[in-house]
Amino acid sequence: MITILCRVSERIDIYAPMGINPALTPLGADRCTAYVLESTTIDRTDITLRTIPHNAGYFPGLEHHPPTRFTLNDGPAVVHYAYPHAAHFTEEPDHLLATYTLFEQLDQLADTTRRR
Repeated sequence: MITILCRVSERIDIYAPMGINPALTPLGADRCTAYVLESTTIDRTDITLRTIPHNAGYFPGLEHHPPTRFTLNDGPAVVHYAYPHAAHFTEEPDHLLATYTLFEQLDQLADTTRRR
């Protein structure tokens, strides 16, 4: 399932672009977005980077386990939370709503320059 999500879904990551299966390349800047802190250096050219200010870390949900949202064209959205020794995937409506809200807020803060 992880391979399918990484290869075909639209995905949005925070802080750790492509934390799951980074070897799956190219990913596609049209479907893979990563929000990163303004001082972070990322050398990937196959994703869209959105730069956010350091104070973005104070948004609820970003302190400990930043989410990744995967959205399949013909299927459900899935939220992934990375932990040091585990991964948690959920389709629960509360988690999806919180993640959509978070990304909308970050989108308002982000540098709108599209870099690839």
